[in-house]
Amino acid sequence: MPRRLTPEAVELDLWIDNNQPLYRQKQAIRKNLTRFVCKRTFTKTGAEKGFSHVVNAAMKSYHKEFIGRGPMPRGLWMSARKEVNKELTSEYLRDLNSCVRDKMCGDLSDEIVKMLKSAKCSPGGELSGARKRRRR
Repeated sequence: MPRRLTPEAVELDLWIDNNQPLYRQKQAIRKNLTRFVCKRTFTKTGAEKGFSHVVNAAMKSYHKEFIGRGPMPRGLWMSARKEVNKELTSEYLRDLNSCVRDKMCGDLSDEIVKMLKSAKCSPGGELSGARKRRRR
């Protein structure tokens, strides 16, 4: 169940989904993270870092579109950035876990589903964000 977001965070999340370049960037990051899942090198902090690039680009784009020139506001929007970043990460983990566990891959793109179902990919159970260290 998604958490309750502040109005600023909801606005930023909708801006990402409705702006084509930002949405394509988000989908590319999801696809790249799926590759890390298949290689079993996925970390939750890596996912948060990847999505932070989309959120920062969305904030700059939103500011440029609606506020105009001048410095970007720090306080209120910084918390919205963090909220959206965590929400995008948890949404991706939720979608991926439901696809691996229940075979319900409705929210994931076709490319990601094809990658997960290929013979090369075996995520190995539910993802919580931690990875196991391999011994050499």
